Parts: sequence; structure tokens; C-alpha cells
Amino acid sequence: MEIGKHNTYLPWQIETDITEQNERFCQSIFYQGNGRFGLRAVLPGDTYTSENHGAYKAGGFEYIKSGITDMVNLPDPLRLDVFIDSVPLSNIGSKQILDMKRGLMTRTWETDQFSCTYSRVVSFKEKDLTGHRFFMKVKKQLSLFVVDAIDDSVMNLPINDDQTVENEESLGLLKECHFSWEDGVLTMKGNTIHDTLALTYAKRFGSSVPGNECGSQKRYETELSAGSTFFLEAVVSLEGNSLEWYDFDKLRSESEEALSLFWKEHDIILSGPVEDQCAIRWALFNLKQNEPEEGLSIGARGLTHSRYKGCYFWDTEIFILPYYLYTNPDIAKNILSYRIGTFPQAKEYAASLNLKGARYPWMSALDGSEQCESWDTGKCEVHVTADIVWAMDQYVQATGDHAFEKKNLVEIYLETARFWASRCTYIAQSDRYEMLFVKGPNEYGGVTKNNTYTTCMALHTIKLALAATKRGELVLSSEERAEFEAIISKAVIPYSDEEGTYLEDDLFPLQEPFDLKAHKTSGKALYHTICFDRLQRYKVVKQPDVLLLYLLLPEYFSVEEARNAWALYEPITSHDSTLSWSMHALIAYKLGLQEVGEHYLKQAMFLDLEELMENTSGEGLHIGAMGALLQAVLFGVMGLSFSGGVSASPSLPPSWQQIESKVTYKGERYRVVCDTKGSHLEKISLTNDEMSSILNLNA
Repeated sequence: MEIGKHNTYLPWQIETDITEQNERFCQSIFYQGNGRFGLRAVLPGDTYTSENHGAYKAGGFEYIKSGITDMVNLPDPLRLDVFIDSVPLSNIGSKQILDMKRGLMTRTWETDQFSCTYSRVVSFKEKDLTGHRFFMKVKKQLSLFVVDAIDDSVMNLPINDDQTVENEESLGLLKECHFSWEDGVLTMKGNTIHDTLALTYAKRFGSSVPGNECGSQKRYETELSAGSTFFLEAVVSLEGNSLEWYDFDKLRSESEEALSLFWKEHDIILSGPVEDQCAIRWALFNLKQNEPEEGLSIGARGLTHSRYKGCYFWDTEIFILPYYLYTNPDIAKNILSYRIGTFPQAKEYAASLNLKGARYPWMSALDGSEQCESWDTGKCEVHVTADIVWAMDQYVQATGDHAFEKKNLVEIYLETARFWASRCTYIAQSDRYEMLFVKGPNEYGGVTKNNTYTTCMALHTIKLALAATKRGELVLSSEERAEFEAIISKAVIPYSDEEGTYLEDDLFPLQEPFDLKAHKTSGKALYHTICFDRLQRYKVVKQPDVLLLYLLLPEYFSVEEARNAWALYEPITSHDSTLSWSMHALIAYKLGLQEVGEHYLKQAMFLDLEELMENTSGEGLHIGAMGALLQAVLFGVMGLSFSGGVSASPSLPPSWQQIESKVTYKGERYRVVCDTKGSHLEKISLTNDEMSSILNLNA
């Protein structure tokens, strides 16, 4: 892996020279958002298409067919077209910088005729606000024509659930928008095609020369002599709120101040290679940029792209939420609030499948209904229901918030346990319960029988329901209690005495050997060259399955069984999911395999930044993988543990001298410093002002 092939890394900045080859890549890498809205980095000089620019809103979905939605590509609030001597400004030769400390993205040009800078901000304080500024200094006389617009010609490009199918057919999800001007402010009003989402923008302009108001645009045309300058700016409320007293400087300074509070509390400070520090901060920054508000969650690509129709998966609960549990549990609570809010739909979904209780969908979006259109995944990858409940239990363990559990979670424990009881099949001949026609995290394993991960996670849900009953928070009939207890004691969990660990499922021993090195010759996933039907008969693992179970429910494993599982599954894992490298890094550190842990950690840090899987340009950023990376750093490298208290057992890479972070456990805040000699733990006492600032930031 060549670090620095795509970017230059500084402690707080990522820099890139724009070329014809990396334009799409940079549109992903330099994404900006704040959790409510997100904008890909399609900037002046780039090639605009109807699908590659615009804005995304958290929870902003519209129906594209009966029961199926897509995350709407909203009008681009900041489209800027620049013409110099009637020639469009090109991005070639420009330099782009993302300043994560300030939340500022800039692009600069330097020619023998002019120098200019474009800057853009998405506010971390007032989350409906975004804005930009363009500044030019002239070296030789030129004519300048600039169009600053709200562009409502954007469209969606719905992507098939089948990852091997490319879609080039765009779809319009917006009705005609209406524009009006008043006191220099441009207002846009519109709706999506089925009126699911109403839109209102307000845009305020400023410039060094007068401009002409024309429909959805403001146009500037001027002659500039050598030594003269030109600037324009605009601030937009994506919710149509008043922009009185707002200009770009105020927008930028307010956002920077809000962001500084985040960095003060949540920075991970590394004494080590600058590129490693930058990569860790970039993961933190992108989680911040996609941080959900109450009642919403984080899609697989966050707000960076509409891949997977913007849907929420198990990624959020398993790979992102654990990071928040011990750093910012209020955000973890927001994530859970989406699942609590869609619990009624989960009960309806189970009933539609002729099952009891509640079953959460594999892909969900607007209203919590199933958005996955493929049977083998949507109907069979049922472990998502147990994953969500596992995350709920982890929240309670991390916060001690049993009042929240009693009010919101115990009924979910019960109804999801009822789902699992009805999903199991009792085999009278063997007096055992089996899990038939399920797909585990290793999606290359296909629809199978008795997937160990799925079964053990389901049993964990049933145990939570029984524990709530024991505490008097639920009431079960004697028949239902007996059924739950029978399933726990009689469930089939495949195990190999020869291997000394759990088998992935009953079919794993029957699969054909597979030469992984011969077939995996690039960063691209195997399914691009071998069809899923063939892959499911090979002994190859897409991402951790049994090994992931070791991380989530370690009580099932002795140290020897965990090491045996590593020896069995790690060599045959293709890492064709972006979630795989970080989890393997964390597992390796927990097993004391530091050298291989460092290898996987490095891959995880630069997964998107160096486009290691060749899909960042076209599919956006992998937000779940960033949460998994931060887990690997905190719980792997730093060795943070929260069993009965806070402790650290670090294993720093040789190139790292020290790492520092703050964590939260059961309402207390701690500073943890790890170095080559060990760790230091300090409880932090927050002043009232500091606590107020943090609460306001979280709000």
C-alpha cells in the first residue's frame, strides 16, 4: 500500500492537486456535512452532471416505486460557474484543501493571469446553513462572468441492491421549483414528486460589484485590470430561515467555534506519523459530519452519497454505535431512537412474514419498512434484529441508564425474542432447535443452516427478555418462559472438536477449497469476477463472521477457541467488505497479535483516503468503516476496557510514541494517555460552563 499516492497529509489538513483522473475521488473525499445536511465536493471547474451534485438531507427520502424510497438529491444551493475571457474555469491544476480543525474546504488556482480561491462551509452551529466565497486577484487584464445559482436540475441515480449491476438511468424526484426575489434574497420553494418532502431555501448574496438577479441565479459580469480584485459570497439556509446579519465570515466563525468544542472533547491526539494522525482525525471528522439528530440514524454512506438508497443497515449499531457509547453516548441514544421509533413497523414486518413479535428490516429508511428488494438478503439476513438489540443492551451497560431501558427497550427485547422463538425450527427427532435459511455476516456463505453468529446473537436477545422478566419489568406466561429456556438450552451451535472452535454454519465443512491469493489480485471485491452463486460454494469469507461473534459476545469463547477461530478463518477472508479490516485489527489486538493488527489497522486508516477498494469515487465514503477504525484505535491499540470500570492495556505500533483520548463511562468523563510504557487514567471534572457548551453542541 502506497500512502500519499492520492493526498498529502498534515496534522489537521488533507491536500490534493486536482487532475482529470481524481475529480470524482475528490468529490467524495472532500465531502462536507453536519449530520442534517451533506454536500459532495462538486466545485467550480468540475464537470457537473445532473446526478453528481446537489445536497442530501438526513431523513430526506421519496418513493421511487411502491414501498421503496431513495434518498433525494436536493437542489444544489451553491452552484458556481466561472468564465474567464469567455472560457470556463477548469479545475485542472488547482489545489484542494480540507481543514478539519476549522471545517473549511478551499480550492485555489494560480496562473500567470490570475490567482483565486474558492471556500465553502457547512455550519456546525446552525445546521441549516451553508455558504461559499470566491475571491480573485488579477495579474493580467481579463473579463469575468460568474453565475451563482440554486440549481434544481439535479436528479437521482437509483442503484440496484445487486452490487454487480450498474445503473445509468437517472430519475427525477423533484417537482418544478419556484423562485422569487425580495430585498436581495433568493427564495426557492418546491416539493418532491409525491409530496413526501417539502423544500424551502433562502440565499443571501454579497459581492464587490453589482450583480443581476435572474430567476434562480445571480450573475456578475465585469472587466478587471491587472492588480484589481473581485469577490462574491453567498449564505444559504436550506430550511428557508432568515439570513439577516449573516455573511460568509460570520457563518465561518460561528461554525469554527462550534467545531472547536467538538475537537476539545473528542480529538484523539497522536504522537506518531503525521499521516496516521490525519487519518484518525479524518475518521472523527466524518463521523461528526454525519452525526444523527434524534429520531434518525446513519446510512451506510452517511450523507456522502445515495448508494444503497441512503438506507440504514446493521453497520450503524455494530460498527459505529460502540464508538459513541464511550465517547458521546447522547449520539448513541439518537441512533437507538430511530429503532425505537420504528418498532411498530418492526412488529408489522414480522407479522407480514407470518412470524411473531418484531423483526427489523435489513435496509430501512423513511418509515422503518424493508427496503431490500432481494429475497436472499432481505428475508434471510435476519441477524440485523439481534444486532440492534445487542446495541441497546450495550448502551445500558455503558451508561447505566436503566430508566431508559425500562421505558423504551424491554418491550423490544420481548417482541424480538418472540420473533426469534418463531423463527427457530424445532426438530422432534433430535429434540433440538435449528435456524434454517439464514445468512450470516459472511454473505459469501449464502443462505445456510444454523449460522453460528445469527443463532448466538438471537439467544442473547432471548436472554435479555428473560432477564427483564426476572427483574419484574416484563410478564411472561409459564409456557412462553419454558419455550425461551428450551431454545437457549437446545439450540444447535455448530462446533468442530477437530478445529477446537465454532464452525460458521452446518455447510461450512462441505464447501470447496478456494485459492484466495490466485483470485484476489486487486482491491476490488471478488463478486466483480466470480458470481455470488459460485462464491457461496467456496470456502471463502467476505468479512468476519465467527470472529465478529468473538468481539460482540466474547463469553462464548475461551482464549484458545478464539485463537483457533483466527487460525481457521483469517487466512480465508477476502476482506471484500470495507468493515472487515478494522474488525480484524481489533480482533488481532485482543488476541495479542500486534504485528498483524498493525497491518490491518494501516489498511483501515487509508481505506477511503487511498481508495484501497476502488469504490470511494463512485460510491461515497464508508462511514461504518470509520466507526470500526475508531473502535480498533480505542479498544485495540489503546486496549480500553469498561468491565466494572475504565482501564487501558495499550499495544502501540512501533512508530507511535503516545496517544491520548477522552472517554465516558456511566456519566463520568476520563482522559486516557497511553505510551510505550503503559497508560495513565485521569477523571475529568467539567466546569458548569464547559458542560453547558458540550450539552449545547450535542443539542
